[in-house]
Amino acid sequence: MLFSMFLNIILGIIGGIISSLIVSRVFLIQAEYLNQLKSVEHILKHMEYIRGMLFGIRKVLETDYDEDSRKRKETAERGYKSECEYYTNHKECRWIDAEALLRKMIKDTQDRASIMYEDIVKIHINDSSLVNLLQQMSAYTRKVNSLKDCNFALVDDLDRISNGIVEEYSTYKQLSTKQLVMSVLKDKVMIILYVSLVIIILGAVLAYFLGI
Repeated sequence: MLFSMFLNIILGIIGGIISSLIVSRVFLIQAEYLNQLKSVEHILKHMEYIRGMLFGIRKVLETDYDEDSRKRKETAERGYKSECEYYTNHKECRWIDAEALLRKMIKDTQDRASIMYEDIVKIHINDSSLVNLLQQMSAYTRKVNSLKDCNFALVDDLDRISNGIVEEYSTYKQLSTKQLVMSVLKDKVMIILYVSLVIIILGAVLAYFLGI
């Protein structure tokens, strides 16, 4: 009788300890998971900046293209013999150097892409879906940093890649609760705790039926 009482007390204490460890581990996994999401979203902010710069580059390209079209048309119509003669009659059109502006915008974009890549390298992610997203973002930064000149096709391609990354992350975020549950279920420490708790429960049931 005394042995049975002590056994039940011991089983209760061990079961309580394991239960508290399970709860603590769940909170730890949740905190780590949320930190991973926060880290990825920090990287995405860099990409949003780059997307904004690429939008600006597109507008400069469009403006420059329109200006070139007008210049060719008017040069043909009015018989200007040189570009210098055209600008002599349109001093207001040369208030900014489009090529110099594009070079600066590309440099600023690539500087941010380099910072984005450095941040990708620094963070620790163990979720396979997020790792895949980071790999895509890393490839995106390399593509941005490989730009020499910019044209509509390159801007469109980079937009397509970034849009795909954003959409994939949005889909992942919608399933974040499911992903968190899967992380908890697959965690090795949690598996050990589950097994230990099951053994404790089975031991208590067995002791009850054996009358120990």
